[in-house]
Amino acid sequence: METKTNSNTILKTNRLYMMVFIVVCSCIWCFQSKAEQIIQGIPCKGEVTYFKSNKLNSCFLSKDFTIDEYVLPAGTKLFLNENGKPSRCVISEETNFCGQSLPAQTNVFFGLWGEKVSFWLPQNTMIQGYLIGASDDGPGTPLYANGKLKEIWLVNDLLIDGVPCTSSANIFKYGWHVIHMGTERRVRFYDNGHLQRAMLSSDIIIQGHSYKKGELIYFDKEGKIDLRVKK
Repeated sequence: METKTNSNTILKTNRLYMMVFIVVCSCIWCFQSKAEQIIQGIPCKGEVTYFKSNKLNSCFLSKDFTIDEYVLPAGTKLFLNENGKPSRCVISEETNFCGQSLPAQTNVFFGLWGEKVSFWLPQNTMIQGYLIGASDDGPGTPLYANGKLKEIWLVNDLLIDGVPCTSSANIFKYGWHVIHMGTERRVRFYDNGHLQRAMLSSDIIIQGHSYKKGELIYFDKEGKIDLRVKK
């Protein structure tokens, strides 16, 4: 009977030690995940990843941090190229890029697809008067250096500079060819905000020229139809 009692006591003690060990480890992990670490000049916290070369690949910023010309808020997840330059980030709060504010949880890309700054929105968002579609794949929505939108996916058909525009891939309305148009279905602007290219949402006669819905129309910077570009 005494042996059984001792065994039970030892078992309970071991369980207590195990619980204490788990609690201590959890506290250490919690402290480390919240503690700031300066890694290769960048204030990080929480999960950190590295390239095989031991160069920093990604981390969450422990405080506001300026990299290149961009001020990124604390809590942003920053991804770097192996040369230490930023490749993209997921911003933790509304942040300004090239003079344009983008909402929290936007994926912002640097130097990809031939663009200085481009982005994927986490939800449909009104920017510069246009309702732009959310995205998680393909080329991001690019900005000009002055902050003006360069190309956008329209959520709804819209009249822009007097032109009926769409980004729809509705084959029943516009024909099978829209499937192969890819990003050409995006509305494209000049850096002054005027329309450069669009897919038409309806038939139109403009400046003496006739166009059918589903066709692309191009303009020069002065707003005249650019006939050098083939329909």
